Amino acid sequence: ARFLGGASFGPQIKRFAFVVASPFPTPPPTTASPLTMFKKPKKEEKDKKKSDKKEKKDKKLSSSGKTKGPPTDLPPPAPAPTPESRRADSLSGLSESESVAVAPVDVPEEEGIIFGSERDASGRPSIKGATLEKLVERLTHTHTDQKYIQTFMLTFRSFTTPLEFLSLLKRRFYLEQQPGQSNEEFETSLRFVRTRTTNVIKHWIQKSFFDFQEDEQLRNEILHFLNNDFLTHVEPAARQLLKLFEKQLNGETGDRERETIHGKKAPAPHLPRNLSHKSLNFRDFHPEEIARQLTLIEYSLYKLVKPWECLNQAWAKQDKEIKSPNILKMIDQFNNTSKWVTTEICKAADLRERTIVLQQMIEIAEYCKALKNFNAMMEVISGVNSASVFRLKQTWAGLPKKHLASYEEMQNLMSSDQSYKNFRAFLHSVNPPCIPYLGMYLTDLTFIEEGNQNFLQPSGAINFFKRQKLSEVIAEIQIYQNEPYNLEPVKFIQDFLLNAECLPEEQCYKMSLRREKRGGVVVSEDQQEDDEDDEPFGEMQKVEGYHFDEPDTDINIKLEKTDNLLAEASFVPIKGATIIKLVERLTYHKYQDMEYGWAFLMTYRNFSTPHDFLDLLIIRYNMPFPKNPSKQQLTKFTSSRLIPIRLRIFNVLKNWITEYAVDFREDPTLYAKLMGFIERCKEDVKHSLDKPAANLQTLAEKKVAEEPPAESLQLLGSQYSPDNPDLGKITEYDDEGMAEQLTLFDFNLFKTILPRECLATSWEDGSAVHIHYERYNFDLMKRWAATQIVMEKDIQKRYLVLSHLVKIADNLLQIRNFNCFVAIINGIMMISSGLATTLDWVPTPISEKYISFQALVKTPKNLLSKEKAEDGVMLQTIPYVEAYLRRLNQFHDTFPDFIDSASSIINFEKRKKFYEVYKECFEKHKNNPFPFRLDETFQNYLLHVPIYEEEDIKRLAKSFPLEGPPSQRPTIHDLPAATRFPRDHEEKLNTTQDQPEELPEEDSSSENGTAQPEDQTASQIKSAILTVLGEDRELAQDILNNVRSAVTTEILQDFRDYAANMKDELSLLHSQFGILKPELGWEAAERIVRRKFPGSTVDVWRCFDADGFVYGWQEEVGLFVVESQQLVLLSVRVDEAFISSALRIAGLYVTDRSISDEDSQNLQVYILTSQCSDSTRAAAVSQGIAILDF
Repeated sequence: ARFLGGASFGPQIKRFAFVVASPFPTPPPTTASPLTMFKKPKKEEKDKKKSDKKEKKDKKLSSSGKTKGPPTDLPPPAPAPTPESRRADSLSGLSESESVAVAPVDVPEEEGIIFGSERDASGRPSIKGATLEKLVERLTHTHTDQKYIQTFMLTFRSFTTPLEFLSLLKRRFYLEQQPGQSNEEFETSLRFVRTRTTNVIKHWIQKSFFDFQEDEQLRNEILHFLNNDFLTHVEPAARQLLKLFEKQLNGETGDRERETIHGKKAPAPHLPRNLSHKSLNFRDFHPEEIARQLTLIEYSLYKLVKPWECLNQAWAKQDKEIKSPNILKMIDQFNNTSKWVTTEICKAADLRERTIVLQQMIEIAEYCKALKNFNAMMEVISGVNSASVFRLKQTWAGLPKKHLASYEEMQNLMSSDQSYKNFRAFLHSVNPPCIPYLGMYLTDLTFIEEGNQNFLQPSGAINFFKRQKLSEVIAEIQIYQNEPYNLEPVKFIQDFLLNAECLPEEQCYKMSLRREKRGGVVVSEDQQEDDEDDEPFGEMQKVEGYHFDEPDTDINIKLEKTDNLLAEASFVPIKGATIIKLVERLTYHKYQDMEYGWAFLMTYRNFSTPHDFLDLLIIRYNMPFPKNPSKQQLTKFTSSRLIPIRLRIFNVLKNWITEYAVDFREDPTLYAKLMGFIERCKEDVKHSLDKPAANLQTLAEKKVAEEPPAESLQLLGSQYSPDNPDLGKITEYDDEGMAEQLTLFDFNLFKTILPRECLATSWEDGSAVHIHYERYNFDLMKRWAATQIVMEKDIQKRYLVLSHLVKIADNLLQIRNFNCFVAIINGIMMISSGLATTLDWVPTPISEKYISFQALVKTPKNLLSKEKAEDGVMLQTIPYVEAYLRRLNQFHDTFPDFIDSASSIINFEKRKKFYEVYKECFEKHKNNPFPFRLDETFQNYLLHVPIYEEEDIKRLAKSFPLEGPPSQRPTIHDLPAATRFPRDHEEKLNTTQDQPEELPEEDSSSENGTAQPEDQTASQIKSAILTVLGEDRELAQDILNNVRSAVTTEILQDFRDYAANMKDELSLLHSQFGILKPELGWEAAERIVRRKFPGSTVDVWRCFDADGFVYGWQEEVGLFVVESQQLVLLSVRVDEAFISSALRIAGLYVTDRSISDEDSQNLQVYILTSQCSDSTRAAAVSQGIAILDF
């Protein structure tokens, strides 16, 4: 059975696993298990004992003449309200204590129907069982209530098929006249039945459209019915249903997530400092972010669970993959996450590290609880409570008290005692979004299925009471499928979680015994035995061409020297090896060195071919088995060798396909060979490798079919033409803005550089296109900087340009664009011979900066030290690319391709160095873009700017006349202010500006062109303020701090108001779904109205709608009256049907208040909502209704 758990370990916990028993000892139980899936609740026995005890006590009291309870002369108490009557009471606005019992209605017996003792909302007895025809008849009956319709539609697939159901609805649509029935009575009855039939079909299309999506015959049948018979007799309804069907078919309505309900930005994710996700491990992620990404993964699975998957225990049947695919995915997710938790804890060899991992796992469970993801919380608790972790006494002993208390609290919350009593109470106290523990519902469904027959005996009637119970569970599952989480997905963290290592329980238990021996004795890390026993598998089969697993020797592998004598060979870096040994280490059965794997995939084409590499992986997959193994040897071989190695191969293929899909896209033969191999792997159901193979197949199909992203490689000055309009001087452009736009320009080229381009022996031969473009753009930028200087004939203008370029370079250095920084300084240095006198014309701070920049560029080591992350935090960076390219060139000259010319041992040390440079220079920076926005004006300048050739620049520089220094060296205040800024920049305070700011012509001059006195005064005041602020920086900072404080206060108040709005909106939504009582919904709605109409008089009008029954009961309606003239209704979502209801309710208000026709013309109807389509708004306007947003 899919849900039948493994052995009970530690606290008696049964997990979602496939193992029924375990050879491991069981620790003494502590608390009841939260994961015991099929533990029968003892509530019935307790209730029976309590009832017997009360009965004996009552007999004793009556025999003694004493009484307990109300006097006999008082009227008998009213019967306790049923759940249906409570629901009816809540709909009429009464609390449970005020609910009035509905008078029972006598119903004559009918052939084919068995009535139960319970009664529905209208007082009629509920149906216990009936024939299929009678059930469908009752579905379109005069007195059918909503609960019956919901029960039938959720469960009818358990006793009929959608096609047969549609056939019966057709028969019902053509109701036949009964003997003795008058024509008038028949017409009334027929009209009513057809209306009910229309409602049922609408419900079917709206709520269960998947029936039609997955069954073409059913889809054709209903469309034929609606387009012919239905259209003939009830044309308006038929057209509405056809329109709804078309929308559902096109995915325009239905189960779309209501994203608009959040109304606020998702919280920023906790990203690891090192964004190179290829080498990340569990400890690099924040526990809260793991909980968030687990929640997004699980909600994406949970929301897909369909009602029919919950029927007949489909998840445990032979064809479960077909009949219950989404529940099985939830179960797999539960099992894998639990195993991952256990694996991470047991893998930690050091006691302190192991305690930290355990602590982090508990923190993840806490965050899952805070996110109301109780399914993931249970997964983590299950993994922590496995035998492998529970027995680690010393690990638990080091756990902080608050974490231990939190763990015990969560375990008590999820206890299965009394059928999850604690959890059910807690679950019903929280609001969506939420992911409940699915195992609880599957347990409920199992109890109902096993405790009730499908057909009543001896009549053979369909047991509809059983379906009613099933529908209650399914309906509760659906409640939490409609509310998505407002969290930002982080793909590489989700990929990490979905592909995390999950070792079998047996292997984890053996690792656990090596960490701490029985009795809690801790084994130090350097004394621990290998995580794998040395028990041999016996003689192995001989497979032709299989040369893996041969002993390591000097002729097939060279390892780097290490001082650690205890280090295992698999963890010692490989200096060189044969291709066989390289692939063997790539698919090592114990652990996987991800850095080694990425280095291999990047460089393997230097010493092998894609076909040879794939052939070796296929040979490795088809490894030999033991010849005549015992059962224990075969089990050990399968769990410790076969499955780990095959999973490693899948992982290598996944990384290969993900990062280097071009290998398969360009070679159809290679792709065909890969897909053929995967097809064969999908047949390995015995070792549960069919699903990983299917996932790999899906990935390969997707990646190979993807078109490579279109590249827009634009170079500096690439669109220059002599006919271009004047772009203005460089000094007109803000230096900070220009640095940012140059960075975006350069980063667009930098991020396109591919890993294998770093292996090229030449950057100009076409094998490294993107590196070639990056280097060429660097040269263009260098020449652009020099061109801006030599274009100026006047020495004063030259010093202005030079000063501006140095300021741009300074900004580039601050934002960590080292590549453009070096380019601009090199451009200035290109004409340094002509700058001897020009530097005297530059302000001293600019001159000093240039000299320090010059020294920095001439010593690349100092520049590289600046590139390193500050305090370990990854910052956006464009490194000085040329320095890294020089290192790559040195590797070609320094390291041979093979260890020695006579051997076939590949020099992998050389390949690893290429990967390290790519990772350091490109990989860790290209996925971390800068937060600047492209500005059209600046980018237009950079594309069209003129750039001279280097020879022309040097020639012009030599032609500069030799001039002496100026009589007075300029100051920084003499530099003109920029006039062009990027659009998203705020204009900075220019403390050196002496002249008043020029105002627009229409503001600064009168009709005769003279400045207005008041405008001149304003300019003078502004200039004076700027001068004061420039001289007193402390005063300017105080003003800035006060402004920030005021803005922060205002923002916080906005947040509080927003939180109140969201709380009320959710309360309104939940009351409409029946999660909260209607009274709470009315209170929330009133608060929304008062906020929307501040200071206005707001009254509440509510009325019992005697004629407004829909599904068998009457209801209370109401609206808000603002200033006696405005009628306001609220709904989270508004459609055309709600507009019709609003008009009807407004009419009831006019009638109830006896408002004359003349006065009613002055009334205005408003609808407050958060979700309304354009077509609905248009329909509302046409009816004179105004739609307002919450």
